[in-house]
Amino acid sequence: MKTLKNYDEALLKFYKKQQLNCLPLISWEFYCAKFYNENKLNKEVTLLNSLAVVWKNKWNFKNHLKQNTTIIVTDTLVKIVYASSNIEEMTGYKPHELLGKSPKIFQGEKTNSDILKSFKIAIKNKKPFHSTLVNYKKDGSEYNCEIKAYPVFNSKNKLVNFIAFEKAV
Repeated sequence: MKTLKNYDEALLKFYKKQQLNCLPLISWEFYCAKFYNENKLNKEVTLLNSLAVVWKNKWNFKNHLKQNTTIIVTDTLVKIVYASSNIEEMTGYKPHELLGKSPKIFQGEKTNSDILKSFKIAIKNKKPFHSTLVNYKKDGSEYNCEIKAYPVFNSKNKLVNFIAFEKAV
């Protein structure tokens, strides 16, 4: 019986954290969509937080994702290890298609080479960078992408990742 009480308390704590609102039964389909989106968001935040366990830097991933900011995490060799699900909306690529690839996959003919050089220097020097440039979707169409990227260090000040917050502008 005590186990059930613990379960009920844990469940109550979980649902309070979800900030779910009760709606009339006639709007059940809207509630389900909201519930689905909230669960999807929470899964992404949980995954990002699990990556961030060793990070010295801290970001509010939930706020970024709620603002429809795409989040890309790379390893120190600048290969993508995580892309948020909303990247598909921005680029046409599904997150799993990008794993192990370089962000160069988004670059093309009209991508400003001077901006790319400044990114390369910032990465080499382990410094943050911010700019807007022309990127390319999977179908070859162009979009302007604002990128705010940061080196990520662990508690021993060792570079472990880079993280980019991106938006189509």
